[in-house]
Amino acid sequence: MSGTKEQKKETLEEKIASYTEQARELGVSEKTIKSMVKYFRQADKKRRRDASSIAKRGSFQSRIYDKAIPRPVLPPRNNLELLRVKLDRFEARYAWASMTPEDYETTSNQHVNAFADKWGALGTVIAIVGGVASAAMAAGSSGGANDTTRPGETVSWVRGSFDGKPFRGWLGARPPFQAGDKVEMVAAWQNNHYEVYAIANPQERIVSMCPKCVRGTKAHWISSFKWWLVFYLPSLALVGAIPFAGSDLQLGISPLSEWLRVLWDAFWFGTVCANFVITPISIALSIQSRNTQVALAEKIMTLLGMKNVPSIDLRKYTRKVIRQQKKQGTYIEQTPENPRPSDEFMDRNTYLFFY
Repeated sequence: MSGTKEQKKETLEEKIASYTEQARELGVSEKTIKSMVKYFRQADKKRRRDASSIAKRGSFQSRIYDKAIPRPVLPPRNNLELLRVKLDRFEARYAWASMTPEDYETTSNQHVNAFADKWGALGTVIAIVGGVASAAMAAGSSGGANDTTRPGETVSWVRGSFDGKPFRGWLGARPPFQAGDKVEMVAAWQNNHYEVYAIANPQERIVSMCPKCVRGTKAHWISSFKWWLVFYLPSLALVGAIPFAGSDLQLGISPLSEWLRVLWDAFWFGTVCANFVITPISIALSIQSRNTQVALAEKIMTLLGMKNVPSIDLRKYTRKVIRQQKKQGTYIEQTPENPRPSDEFMDRNTYLFFY
């Protein structure tokens, strides 16, 4: 066994050495090389950590939209409840699921989907920008989209029981619970079982959340604004460059007033065009997320007793806690047998947070 591990390590080191040598020959900066080496090590660490569980759950292709697993119920059909229980049985199975705002069966999304079926992807954008998804999406019905063409991610379908009552639902990958644990569960009764949307360990202040439910309203708008800037500023620069491309300006020859005139035209041209496309789509998608994922996240956070719910960003708070734990020397590294909240980008699908 030790020989196998050593061979894997040598293979990684050889890969790093080969990349470093070639990158330096091509003139790649040392900062970039250092970042890539860090990425290689993180990827190898995750691969080794997940190797045993991957062997148990089968190939990736066989897990895509397993028809034997019920689709996510979004939004909850009935009122959410906070249940303080002891788990009699708990199982978690890796599965592929789509839990985007479009997967929430609401009145507005039904209109968007109908329009998209007729006009395709462009129809979806037109419907959203036209205000369909920006309308109030309060008339939620039974959730659980069966459209397997939508993008998704690997998360966990969980099921079990407590006090003889069955539960099932969708949580992030690798929820750290087992039979005998005393937990707080946010769930809604549905027909003959509880549909679960979050399970928390109140002693360690760790919660496994329904995928995509990570922020309150205020934190969501701040995040949306940052992503808007990411797309808006490059679009502004790209479109704004068109007037310069069509001008006769010559460096050192054209007067300053001519440069300023073209610059002013470029600014307004870029602003109008970028705002016409980027801003309406960003606003519509942000509102759509607010009325689906964020609304559900706030209900879960409120039931778990979190304070100042609109301002909560569980990802950001978890990173803060982990930084503090690392400084104090109390941070516990996660293992396949002991999943823990992580600040690594490749662990984003765990939806396992401190709170």
